[in-house]
Amino acid sequence: MASESDADHWLTVDDDAVNLFPDLLHTRLLRLMDLGIASAAHVNSQRLSGHVLVADDDPINRLLIKRQLTELGVTATLVEDGQQALAELEQRGEDYALLLTDCHMPNMDGYELTKHVKNGQWQHMAVIGCTAEDSRIAVTKAELAGMDTVIFKPYTLEALYQVLMPHLQVTRQTDEKETTWIDDYLDSEREEVASVVVEAMTSDIMQLMQSPHEYKSIAHRVKGSAGVLGLQDLITYAIQLEQAEDEAEVAHHRQKLVNEMTKVVAQAEHWLQVNKAD
Repeated sequence: MASESDADHWLTVDDDAVNLFPDLLHTRLLRLMDLGIASAAHVNSQRLSGHVLVADDDPINRLLIKRQLTELGVTATLVEDGQQALAELEQRGEDYALLLTDCHMPNMDGYELTKHVKNGQWQHMAVIGCTAEDSRIAVTKAELAGMDTVIFKPYTLEALYQVLMPHLQVTRQTDEKETTWIDDYLDSEREEVASVVVEAMTSDIMQLMQSPHEYKSIAHRVKGSAGVLGLQDLITYAIQLEQAEDEAEVAHHRQKLVNEMTKVVAQAEHWLQVNKAD
């Protein structure tokens, strides 16, 4: 969950949320999303546009941020350190809406890079720093260097969206096509995600109906699946069933959970039917 430090524009991210993963769904979804990205729900209706220069010495981080920016609708050019970033700005500085830089890099770190940018011909370009360093230290260094914003690792797609939004164009998608949780995934992921959901949740529904005394362990597993998928209603119903004790209460919450899971399975099956037909 994102929170702000004393300065309104300095964004920090609290990563205390606990994720609980069931075996089948977790293993296969995590393989699909091996860079650990979950799409922000509102990205379906609001997109960003612009060209961002990214400086990061870690190849995995570069791959991660490129994918995140692509999901948000942003074009990215990636370089490996501050010196390469300055060289890129010298050649095509006018092409970039902002600079997103890791704070710690060889040759020239993000703080020194920011000083060059802010004291040169790109002084009006927004600079967003990215670091896992202790927030108080990083905020002080970032302010002294002239960074506009700093975001702390690990951060969510939603947190990234929020720090980029003031500096890029926001466009609202106008198509009226109904969207579901499946649309939060990349095109290459959706078919397998939908198939896994149909398989796993159909099995869980059958177990809930056929083995009612195992409702706590099944609800716990479904809660984990819902956490992976970002299905808040399903999480809520699973928690209610997991905590239920009275027989009538258990029956009530079990049916609510089964109904919601059936809806999710139907959405996945419908998506598969429509898109496989295409």
